[in-house]
Amino acid sequence: MVTVLNKQVLDNSYGTAKSCEKSNIKFGSGLNLFCKNKTEETYEQKEKRLAKEIYESGQKKFPEAKQQIQKMFPDNKLDFRLKDEINVADHLRAVHKMLRKDYKNDEEAWKTLDDLFRGRIILNTDKPNDVDNVVDSLVNAIRSGEITVYKVFNMTTSGSKPYLTKEHLKKLNEAAADKGVKISYPIINRINPIGATTGMVYVQFNNGLRGELQLRGPETNRIINAARPLFFLIDGRNVDQGNEEIQELFKPVNDAAKKLSLLDKAKYLKYFVNSMKYARELEVGNTEAKKPQLPKGIDTVLDLDNLDNVIQKHYAFKKRESKVDVSV
Repeated sequence: MVTVLNKQVLDNSYGTAKSCEKSNIKFGSGLNLFCKNKTEETYEQKEKRLAKEIYESGQKKFPEAKQQIQKMFPDNKLDFRLKDEINVADHLRAVHKMLRKDYKNDEEAWKTLDDLFRGRIILNTDKPNDVDNVVDSLVNAIRSGEITVYKVFNMTTSGSKPYLTKEHLKKLNEAAADKGVKISYPIINRINPIGATTGMVYVQFNNGLRGELQLRGPETNRIINAARPLFFLIDGRNVDQGNEEIQELFKPVNDAAKKLSLLDKAKYLKYFVNSMKYARELEVGNTEAKKPQLPKGIDTVLDLDNLDNVIQKHYAFKKRESKVDVSV
């Protein structure tokens, strides 16, 4: 989905192509996207250049944004990632295909990227009012001018309880309106066909970095993280980023994914959706909920508990090798 931000937010952060042509100014994003004297680029060259520039800009802004979120939510477990260069390129390519035309300019490409920064706020589901506390912290940050919130919605599956209530959305909208920003609600409760349940809050930090904050309980977070690389592999996407150690780690998963028939994939998707429902039931205190079992005939490598072990090893590798947290 191509997201057009509130005009005020765009004007403050990126300026306009017209003013750039006159003044040759570099904007607050740190990218001189409009004012380069460029020779004609192929789309592939533009995609590669943009992905590199966007990622490098994100690297510079990531630490400040991370510290800001840590300060806002001191009582919650937090997970931070920066969309890496390969995934930025994948995103630009996917949106380019969806538009069925080239981007008019670099700014248009940049505006499609809502999730360069990715923050996960893991709710303390043993504390009934924790989601209220998280929303109140967001409201305070909006009112103090620390962040701009421009889009909010629930991602849920049929039968699962959303994290954000209408009262939460009302509080966020009122705080944003006081700052002259109207929050977009594409769909208040968006049904996710693959079952992921999370509260989605899209923010812009004062340094220009934009990203998503996802509100999840601990059980839901574990299931989503465990299954994510598998769905990437099924979709034909790369998760090893050319690293031999990561290739070896994911090889059993990749081999098992390749063996899945269309019927197996349908069965596995149902297993995942039911596992998400089960996770959410545990979070709301239903101790009688029954844990879904991997369908017969599917390699046990793809059991969600096994995938969780793989992803924990992957995170450990990334933490060891990278100065900045990166996404799968």
